[in-house]
Amino acid sequence: MKNIILHSGAVQINESDLFGIHNPETTDTFKPIDHNRMLLDVKREVIRAGLSITGSSHAIDKGGNRYFGLLEIATSQQDYQRTIAIRNSHDKSFAAGIAAGSRVFVCDNLAFSGDVTFQRKHTPNIEEDLQFIIVRAVRKLAGYWYDMEHQYNRYKDRIITDHEVISIVSILLQKEIVGKKEAISVMQEYHTPSHPEFAESRNLWRLFNAVTEVKKGSNLFKLPEKTESLHGILDIYSRN
Repeated sequence: MKNIILHSGAVQINESDLFGIHNPETTDTFKPIDHNRMLLDVKREVIRAGLSITGSSHAIDKGGNRYFGLLEIATSQQDYQRTIAIRNSHDKSFAAGIAAGSRVFVCDNLAFSGDVTFQRKHTPNIEEDLQFIIVRAVRKLAGYWYDMEHQYNRYKDRIITDHEVISIVSILLQKEIVGKKEAISVMQEYHTPSHPEFAESRNLWRLFNAVTEVKKGSNLFKLPEKTESLHGILDIYSRN
C-alpha cells in the first residue's frame, strides 16, 4: 500500500520499529499499553474474523508517544479499499481505539466512520477490557462496510447544485471540519478536481473526495473524527 500521508511532526516507521517503543511508567490512574500490543491484538482478531490484511502503514508522533496504524483489508470494490485505523497514545492525548473506513484508490484519500469505533482510556483495568472491546468492534466491521457501500452509492447518485456546494462547505467551516483556507481549497478542488475521474458528475461523491483530498496531510491523529463528522453532514443531503 502507499505510505500514510503525514502531518508535520509525524514519522513513518516499519511495523518492527514498534518493538523498540516502550511504555512509560504506570501510575495508580494511568495504565498505558504497548503500541505493538495494540496492533497485534487487532490483527489477530481481524484474521480470526476471516478478513485478509493486504497491506499496512504505521506512523508515530511526539517521540513515539502517539501511534497511528493503518491496515488494508481485501475487498472486491473497484474504486475504494476497506481500511482499519489503529490509534494509541502514551501521553494521555487520546484513548486507545480503532476505526473502520476506506481509502479511495485513485487519490489515496482516507475517511473513517465512528460506527464501529471504540475508545478505551488508559485506566488500570485496560488490559482486562481491551481484548473484549477489540473482539466486539471487529465483529461489527462487515456490517459497517456493507452500510458504507450503500452510503457511497448514495453520494454518487445525489446530484448537487453549486448553491448546495456552497451551503455544505459553509457548514463544514462552521463545524470546524475544515478551516478557512481549507474551505477555499475544497471549493477549488470541487470545481477543478485534481483527479479527472471525479469531474464526470457534480455529485456528493465528487464533493466528498474534494474534502478528503484537501484534508490529506492534515493532522492524521484527528482525521477519524473529522471524516466521521463529514459523513454525518453529507448523509443528510444524500437522503434528501
